[in-house]
Amino acid sequence: TLGGPTALVFWDSACGFCQRLAPALRAYAATRRADEPALLVVAAEAVDLGDDVATLVDPDRVLSAALGVAGTPSAVLVGADGTVRSDVVAGAPLIAMLLGDRLSESQPVPVPAPTFQSAS
Repeated sequence: TLGGPTALVFWDSACGFCQRLAPALRAYAATRRADEPALLVVAAEAVDLGDDVATLVDPDRVLSAALGVAGTPSAVLVGADGTVRSDVVAGAPLIAMLLGDRLSESQPVPVPAPTFQSAS
């Protein structure tokens, strides 16, 4: 962990949802208070989300497999002692909740409007 409780955010550069989440992660990391979880982005490849966002490269997805992460973006909270403190959550809204809704306060996460097609 990064000196205290840490949110591990599992990321894939090819994931459109991850890309839309990036500005909110940057804003959260840049404005995080000392009493809030640190942020660690875990990806299979090197990613650059800015100076304030710590990253861990896990090319074989060992950490993802160990924690039962099935897709991206997903996150889990780990305590300062390294124990898992939450269920794995998937998607921006649940990741925001894991971070105490500060993610959505830092930067709104754009969510595309659903489109519907009429049956013909």
